[in-house]
Amino acid sequence: MYPVASAVIVNIIGSPILAVPESGENAAEEITGVAARTKHTAVTDIINNSIENNKTDLALLFIFTLLKILI
Repeated sequence: MYPVASAVIVNIIGSPILAVPESGENAAEEITGVAARTKHTAVTDIINNSIENNKTDLALLFIFTLLKILI
């Protein structure tokens, strides 16, 4: 078997990551693992940002509702 390249750049959602496998045999597993972790982190960040945005929207809705009731 031919060894895989020693360094492969994986680009997921605009984040370049340098994956440097230890050996040619498990290179694909390591690169796949880096890609999966990066994708998971990106999805987690998107979900967390969405939750924060929803909290802000709910707070503004609550404030405007109170103002509407009081005025």
